[in-house]
Amino acid sequence: MNASGIQVTGDTSTVTVSGPVDISGVRGSGIRLTGKDTKVSVGGGTITAAEDSDKSHNFYAVRVDKGTLDINMKDGAAGDTTTKITGDMYATGQYGKKVVEYTGGELINWNDAGVLNVALTDKDSFWKGVAAYDMYNSDYGSGGNTMHDIGQFNLYLQNGATWTNEQQSHVTTTTIASKNPVWTGSTLATLHGGKDADNAGLIYQKDNNPISVVNYSGHTTVFYDHDAADPTKIIGGSFNITNAAEGSAITFITDNKGITSGFADGDSGDAKDKVANVLNNLAGKLFYKNYTDGHLAGVVKIADGLTASSAALKTGDISFSTEETGTFTPGQGYYDYKTSKPGSQIAKEFTTAITGDAAADTVYIEKGVLKDDGTYVFTADSTTITPEKHLIAGGAWLPQISAAISGSDENHNVTIDMNGNKLTVDTTTDTHTTGIAAVGKGVVNINNTGAMAINATSTTNGQTGALFVNAGGTINIHNAGADNVLTLRANSAAPANAAVIKSMNGVSGVMSAITVDGLVDILADKSNASGANEAISAVASKVEIGGGVIKAINGAEYAISAYGEFASKNRGQVNVNVKKDAEGAIIGAGNNNVQMEGNVNLGGGMDSAGASADVSIGLNTKESFWKGDVSNTNGSSAGIVNLYMGNGASWTGNNLSGNTVNANLDNATWTGYSNGNAMHLKLDNSIWNVNGASKIASFSGNNGSIIVANNAGDISVADYSGNTNVIYNHDADNPTNILGGSFTIDQADAGSSITLITDNQGITKGFNAYDKAEDQNTVNEVLNKLAQKLFYTANDGKLAGTVKIASGLTASSAALKTGDISFSTDATGTKTPGQGFYEYTVTDDTVITDPITGNLDKKYVNMGIETEKGIYNFTKDTVINVTKGDYSSNLSAIESSGGPITINADGQNLDVAYHVLKGSNVARAVATGLSYGKSKDITIKADSLKLSTDTTGFRTQGVYATGGKITIDADTTITTSAQTESNGIYSGSGGTVTMNGNLDIQKDSKAANYIALNSDDNGIINVNVKNGKAGAGIVKIDGDVFTKSAETYDYWEDETTSTSSAVNLALQGKDSSWNGRSLYEVTSGDDSTSYGTFNLWLTDGATWTNEKNGKEVPSGFTGSHVTGGIETNGGRAGDPADYYKPQPKPVKYGTINIMLLLDCDMPEGTMARALVTCTEAKTAAIQELLEGSKYSNGIATGSGTDQTIIIANSASELYMEGAGKHSKLGELIGKTVKNAVKKALAKQSGLTPAKQHDVFRRLKRFDIKPGDMWQAYSAQDAAVVKPEYLLAAEKLAKEDIMLVYTSLYAHLLDQHLWELISAGEMQMAGQKLLQAIAEQYNVEAEIINEGTLASMLASWQQQFNKIIAQRLHQTAKES
Repeated sequence: MNASGIQVTGDTSTVTVSGPVDISGVRGSGIRLTGKDTKVSVGGGTITAAEDSDKSHNFYAVRVDKGTLDINMKDGAAGDTTTKITGDMYATGQYGKKVVEYTGGELINWNDAGVLNVALTDKDSFWKGVAAYDMYNSDYGSGGNTMHDIGQFNLYLQNGATWTNEQQSHVTTTTIASKNPVWTGSTLATLHGGKDADNAGLIYQKDNNPISVVNYSGHTTVFYDHDAADPTKIIGGSFNITNAAEGSAITFITDNKGITSGFADGDSGDAKDKVANVLNNLAGKLFYKNYTDGHLAGVVKIADGLTASSAALKTGDISFSTEETGTFTPGQGYYDYKTSKPGSQIAKEFTTAITGDAAADTVYIEKGVLKDDGTYVFTADSTTITPEKHLIAGGAWLPQISAAISGSDENHNVTIDMNGNKLTVDTTTDTHTTGIAAVGKGVVNINNTGAMAINATSTTNGQTGALFVNAGGTINIHNAGADNVLTLRANSAAPANAAVIKSMNGVSGVMSAITVDGLVDILADKSNASGANEAISAVASKVEIGGGVIKAINGAEYAISAYGEFASKNRGQVNVNVKKDAEGAIIGAGNNNVQMEGNVNLGGGMDSAGASADVSIGLNTKESFWKGDVSNTNGSSAGIVNLYMGNGASWTGNNLSGNTVNANLDNATWTGYSNGNAMHLKLDNSIWNVNGASKIASFSGNNGSIIVANNAGDISVADYSGNTNVIYNHDADNPTNILGGSFTIDQADAGSSITLITDNQGITKGFNAYDKAEDQNTVNEVLNKLAQKLFYTANDGKLAGTVKIASGLTASSAALKTGDISFSTDATGTKTPGQGFYEYTVTDDTVITDPITGNLDKKYVNMGIETEKGIYNFTKDTVINVTKGDYSSNLSAIESSGGPITINADGQNLDVAYHVLKGSNVARAVATGLSYGKSKDITIKADSLKLSTDTTGFRTQGVYATGGKITIDADTTITTSAQTESNGIYSGSGGTVTMNGNLDIQKDSKAANYIALNSDDNGIINVNVKNGKAGAGIVKIDGDVFTKSAETYDYWEDETTSTSSAVNLALQGKDSSWNGRSLYEVTSGDDSTSYGTFNLWLTDGATWTNEKNGKEVPSGFTGSHVTGGIETNGGRAGDPADYYKPQPKPVKYGTINIMLLLDCDMPEGTMARALVTCTEAKTAAIQELLEGSKYSNGIATGSGTDQTIIIANSASELYMEGAGKHSKLGELIGKTVKNAVKKALAKQSGLTPAKQHDVFRRLKRFDIKPGDMWQAYSAQDAAVVKPEYLLAAEKLAKEDIMLVYTSLYAHLLDQHLWELISAGEMQMAGQKLLQAIAEQYNVEAEIINEGTLASMLASWQQQFNKIIAQRLHQTAKES
């Protein structure tokens, strides 16, 4: 709330109210200052904040953010006006760093502390509320910061004026969690009390937070309430003073509720002690930091009421504690009175045992530790107990033992409350010695401990333990918290008799137990021929440890030992850092650190095999580890060790026992081996570093890894499930020598899998098909030898195996080669049933499966074939057999995608094949121009060349060239196979294929459309032709030949492009033949096609069988057509025709010729007038179609070669003397000519009103073309492709709204050109039309910058393109 009774915001402002004020109920601040260096003074009076019952608002009596506020102050001193204030008073200090203007970011310090001076100086003056402030930081980064802190609040409280310290509103001004506002209790810079005790100010402390005063002076009385049921519980926060003026005094008073006696000398000691304890706890509310200066005197009182006039019942002086006196907290007040039972601990060191017997433990009563309820309460920050020998019954099988703290039987139990403080117990005797002992159903409970240290030493051969239970005894130590570590040590001259924690039982029907729910530091050390042999020993009893350090070193045998007994059926149980469910069953590991060294042994005494023992250990942090073995080699499987490991924990050790070991690892590591028969291993996302022969009863895994050491020996698993990786090393000098033992699985669950991995040390090549065969075979044999490490006895198909060579020896290392493991039978693989093997085919380098690309092809480089980029030298017969899958990026066995290709195989035979086994991929043997911009030439020279392609897809070509040249000098055979279209040779897009030598192209009978030689789009195919003459090669072509010429009209660009392809085929000699037709396609219209160039040489007995040899017949084909050939194209007039092919007439672009026949007679002058009327009608027809001139921006009036002939009938009796527009003859001439001209234009060039309903037709005369507009558009929007733009432009150009407004726009241009309107008028009207177009299409209107034709046209084009852009991007967004 920002409401205020008085609010001053301006800097350096001054407001003075010399008399009293009355400000009440303001829902905000009674008085508020926010201006820097502001000074406000009021002469006292009444200030009451609005009521805030739920403390949720910021209602203040006064609030000072900056500046100084004086209330009842005169000339810097306290005034004498009665002042009544209800509500919290807020004063804050603000300081920090800010930017200096015009410095580019320089920061300087600033400080604007709020100052509040309040004087309450008579008995009628009061204040009810707390001293409020904020503590938080507003960080502005490079702009500095503002720190909100405690302001300067100076309070004068004198002459019976009262302050009730009780919160009235929300206190802090911010509730923003990120600011983390802090208010820790009322804080005053100065408190000025009365001049003496009679004129003291009165404070009622009603808040649980402290009152803090930096500088104190004078006399003040502070009233506290207490709990009537327990008067020693004083209610309210402490009163803290930092500095006090010399001669200052303070009095603390509470009333006598619940205190009926103890004030008189004759009262009982207990009553007197109670009064003294009340006074002591009341004095404890005072803290004086500079207590050593003696400036402050304190008094405590119990009065018969909580007023200044209440009668004192008991009074005492306040003393101030030191580190050795009082409460041991320096500066804290206490009442120094010798009671028979001090209210709290007054000594830190004890030399007597704690027995649970008040009669024996009188020293603990005298020192304020042992309470009436039997609880030992330690309040000192640290306590040391060093008792001499104190003997108690040792329980079953033992004589008396000494105990520093003992629950010796069910009638002598001990409960200790440490209140978070430290305890040290150190006991040394010449007999059986224990630190804390519980025997015969005795119980020791130690609660709320801080750090503890228990040390028990026997100077003889006594049974020794820092913690000891027997015969049903129980010890519970509650030391939760990372710093509250329980340190335990035990030493005996006979270490075999000592365990740091020694838990025994020996009695039926009961079970001894020790529970430490926090962290421990347990050390069993035999380094000096004394010490302890075991860290934890549990015989038919239970030990539970929260976590920590457990070590058995220097010859100490066991970190944990557990076994049963004959006297009871109890199992020896030890649990370390385990988690339990609601029923108490162990379900996993806890979250504490555990660091354990030493063996775990199940067995001893009368249970040598450990059949009656259970040990569960949780290792669940990356700092947690266990170094040691499960060590009883004769252990029984009835004994159980459970390991719960996760989050990076580790175990380094072995399972040497027959005990059941359940190791559950999830993101953990085990280094060791297992030779027991009952180990069950779960390996999830974990590692087992196996370094010895191992037996595993059951194994389950999920992404686990078993790393086999070189000397590990064989590993056997009886039952296997899940998946895991088994990692082996190999001999780098002989990679097929896999190091480490075998891995045998007896049986597996269905769906199980296993992966055997080795790394690539000593194996640098052979992972890829382009590597040498020798290297590939080595890699495959490494995989085979690796697979042979695995044996699967069941061999029932339930286990899937994989072998892998990786870049390293981790599960995450990249795989270089992977394969499946097969399992041998008597007849397969290694012939050893169940043994794994990797089945592979030995490769050799006579068959290459990699394509040639013109790049540095690794296979060909490795084999020494590609000696430099693009140059391939074959020195022996070679097969190139490339197989690709579905939608491969490579479409050919030889493809110049990486650069030009030269293949030198002179004298050698090349067999080149390309196969597509699935999908719809195109298949080609030799190709160039497949990739955009990569039409690189290919030259092949060989003795013989076999080219074959096949695909499950739709198209294949033996040789394919688009945009590049392919030259082959070899005796070549071409076979192709496809579903839809198949070509022996294809050339297009300007590509050239030249075939020299013998050629045999075999028909693809499966293809729907097979053409042996297919030349298209300026492509050229030369077969057996050199220097324009037939070569000597034997050519056999089984299939049709196709050529094509084409003309394509681009409507948008108004351009016609032409292409023509050619085939030059020479058939020479009786062994050469061609079986097929010369095909072409004939179409008409804007896009027309016809036959291309086919030159055929047919000599020396070569044969051409002109018959159908394909399944399809092109449109317009009327018979084979040969255009030339020196040997074949000569003929004599009258010879039989080769073909009959009518051609469509070409479109004629020409003139308008009118023949006007008039069936009447007229004079010559009238005929001349009829010519004029005819010409006007022709012009009107053209203008009504708005056809533009081809030579100017105007509308055409005719063509440049128009002709008109008028014929009149001189023999007619009808004689006309008028042919003008007013005559009937003129009317008829006009109508007839207009109608005829329009019909003729529609037939001749398609010029109709419908065709003209297009803005590009209307603006063509202004040189507005879609192609030019696309260029302008693409410069601004590269995301749109040309076809997409042109489709959108064509649609918009014909829309009614666009056409109508554009027609009006064009007419403005005409009128300006005709000088009918000015440039400014044209610009003004044009702008309105563009605005109208923009509104119709909901885009922003373009601005016409000037009244010129160019500017007008440019603005129209930009308006049009803006609409196109909106449409295209809206469509993309919707898609």
